[in-house]
Amino acid sequence: MSNLDPTAFNKIPNHHNIHLASVLRMNVNDSLVVFNESCGEWLASIVSIDKKGIYVRCLENIRPAFEDEHKLRIAFGMIKHDNMKWMIEKITELGVTEIFPLITEYSNIKDMNCEKYNKIIIAAVEQSERISVPALHNPMSFNSFLNEHGEDGWCAALERTNSVYDRDAVANSGFIIGPEGGFSKEETEKLLTNPTITPISLSQNILRTETAAIACASISFIWRRSRK
Repeated sequence: MSNLDPTAFNKIPNHHNIHLASVLRMNVNDSLVVFNESCGEWLASIVSIDKKGIYVRCLENIRPAFEDEHKLRIAFGMIKHDNMKWMIEKITELGVTEIFPLITEYSNIKDMNCEKYNKIIIAAVEQSERISVPALHNPMSFNSFLNEHGEDGWCAALERTNSVYDRDAVANSGFIIGPEGGFSKEETEKLLTNPTITPISLSQNILRTETAAIACASISFIWRRSRK
């Protein structure tokens, strides 16, 4: 809920109404959990259900907002929509905080409906019981991405190159992943010659884009936990 106020009655977003009222058959005084990234997670009670919507009041804070949430950024060459929807859903469940779709030389597609993809992200956030919603950036060209974000600290997944597996780099960086067919020679050269980008190898095998993205998100989480 983007406008959650623990001190007031809160209107449930309209797209949840049918599921709550007709599928779950919830009624006034029934309890549910509401959350957003600024207020955290709250146990709430339904106070009214009518044509105007469903309203709840917050009862108890279950989980505080995570102000120190680790930043996990993933940039990837755009792939076919069905594959990309599944990938974004899964990396959201794994904790990604920023998503950068890139238009590369070998990208299958050049555009995406960000509104539809944001709905997939929100559904994955709710399913996985996350509090924060990842930021989905508008698609940008590979060169524009490097110009605008290339110095932010990244690991580039470059398979079958003389790359290393740098644990510190993996734990503290974002990840850049190629599309189906990988990066072009020119793009690979730009990644290898950028001093702020660390080339890493995820496997001895060639991975699909969605597999590489899930591997990156999982590896980052594991190494963060191991360093605590």
